[in-house]
Amino acid sequence: MSRPLVAIVGRPNVGKSMLFNKLCGRRLSIVEDTPGVTRDRLYAECEWCGRTFDIVDTGGIEPSTDNEILLFMREQAQLAIDAADVVVLVTEIGTGVTAADQEVANMLLRSKKPVVLAVNKMDSTGAVDPGIYEFYSLGLGDPIAVSAVHGHGTGDLLDACLEHFPPEDADDADADYTRVAVIGKPNVGKSSLVNLILGEKRVIVSNVAGTTRDSVDTRFENKYGKYIFVDTAGIRRKSRVDDRIEKFSVMRAKLAIERADVCLIMIDARDGVTEQDTKIAGLAHEAGKASIIVVNKWDLVDKETGTMEKMRKDVLRDLSFMSYAPVLFISALTGQRTERLFKLINFVNDQSAMRIAGARPAADGQGPPPEDLLHDADGRQAAVLRRVLQQSGAVPFFLPALSGKPDPRRVRPGGHAHPHGHPSEGRAGMIPGLLAAIAVFSYLLGGLNGAIIASKYVFHRDVRDYGSGNAGLTNFYRTFGAPGLAIVIGTDVLKTVIAVVAGGLIMGTQGAASTGQVFAGFCVMLGHIYPVFYGFRGGKGVLCAETMLLIVSFPTGLVSLLIFVGIVWATRYVSLGSICGALIAPIGVLAACGKLPALLSLFCVILLVVKHRSNIGRLIRHKESKLSFKKDLSDKFDDEDF
Repeated sequence: MSRPLVAIVGRPNVGKSMLFNKLCGRRLSIVEDTPGVTRDRLYAECEWCGRTFDIVDTGGIEPSTDNEILLFMREQAQLAIDAADVVVLVTEIGTGVTAADQEVANMLLRSKKPVVLAVNKMDSTGAVDPGIYEFYSLGLGDPIAVSAVHGHGTGDLLDACLEHFPPEDADDADADYTRVAVIGKPNVGKSSLVNLILGEKRVIVSNVAGTTRDSVDTRFENKYGKYIFVDTAGIRRKSRVDDRIEKFSVMRAKLAIERADVCLIMIDARDGVTEQDTKIAGLAHEAGKASIIVVNKWDLVDKETGTMEKMRKDVLRDLSFMSYAPVLFISALTGQRTERLFKLINFVNDQSAMRIAGARPAADGQGPPPEDLLHDADGRQAAVLRRVLQQSGAVPFFLPALSGKPDPRRVRPGGHAHPHGHPSEGRAGMIPGLLAAIAVFSYLLGGLNGAIIASKYVFHRDVRDYGSGNAGLTNFYRTFGAPGLAIVIGTDVLKTVIAVVAGGLIMGTQGAASTGQVFAGFCVMLGHIYPVFYGFRGGKGVLCAETMLLIVSFPTGLVSLLIFVGIVWATRYVSLGSICGALIAPIGVLAACGKLPALLSLFCVILLVVKHRSNIGRLIRHKESKLSFKKDLSDKFDDEDF
């Protein structure tokens, strides 16, 4: 709903911010005798005689100045005037009508907006100071005597403003509409999207960045609801905004964000998330607006399996402060997936306007006193959050059931009390139990050694009674030949895949899927090397480690496999290839998954090296057996275990 807007303007140091604070009933704007303290625009909601409206405080207008900051303040005030329904010109009785007052009044007369003239600092009651009649010379009608300090005359001032408001039924007409601001850097397809939605060329579309200069409002209705789409000018970096018209366009785009219900943050799929995209998204986030991240020009991206999901993760990583915002991939040129946009707009708008009906007590109905909420002074244990109370209607602060030590500074509008991917203290308490479950399941699964199963149940012999005495693929091949190798390889690969995928799914609920995968792989290796079902005598786990690496980081696993094959092909030393192939695992996992998974993969490498210590000794003494493909199976093979 678009409420009436009242802009408070005037030259510096006439009491605009004091009057703003008095009208909104809160000290939102800084009040200081020094001119120029208020530089940006500040909005607040106000109610008078049953009408709700917005008021905006502006910096002082200095009509003739070369100072860059004062020029910026004047531009901000001009923008507020353009957007306002009523303008309140604040002057002061002490100085009378100044040349600056006259120039500001002329500016307002040219704007054709309704103007209410307020003469401030008339703090005494009783007879009106005769000096007030001087302000009739401004040509703005009857001046209203007010005292921003004491509140005298503010009722008369608001009554005068209400006379110029649009009828209430006009407000009600907009109440059914959802205001949607389409924002983004230049040339990402904002106007193309609006034209596609409207079915007509409502705004000019060009490959030249900066074609759209003004914020264009257009009403649109379909089966999903009623909307007002606002196509805005592209927002460049400040260092590149040198055109005066473009400066006003950017300021109007920022105003459109402030007045919108939902922001569509447009991103070019070819460029990904740039630094400017993060700044633009930050404007919507800081304004507390419901937002949707729209990745446009998806038809121009070369796609492979998983391309969309990979880019979704990249977008959420680069815009981690907006992890609550859904991501939609569209093409404004072809119309791909644009139909889904309306459902998302309705969803995020409903979520942002959701109200929590009063405090909700915990299930046990007990907890610390309210004054101790989130308090851990003097080393006491942090309080448990038992109740949630929402004080404002838009953009609720959702606090999940927390226990432990939540930091109130990390609570974000529309999000959670903890950043994306990091579990809360309450959920973190589940992690040890989940890791224990993964460890037991993976270890027992790893104990199903393929070489032992194939030798016992196919050949009715135990592979560990022959050759090197371990349950490895090489020893199996040396003892039984090629028949049965498929059973050995299939069993060891399958058990690793099951354990690693399960570990990722379980820990994925805590935002640590990669950690769960590597941890499960390590436990499978332990089970394979020390199988509880077969007297703790197994293989060396190389095949399990390689399978885990291919799942966790396929590029790293592929490079490791190529190193293994290359070294074995060149030297015939399987043990050397196994060790060298494993050494790159921590580096690749670190780059792909982070520190903790890399540390776990390092433990896997250490385990492999320890199991190959005898092979390393023989390699150093040049007595290691080489792999041979002779049919005579009585030849000695390297007792490497996969």
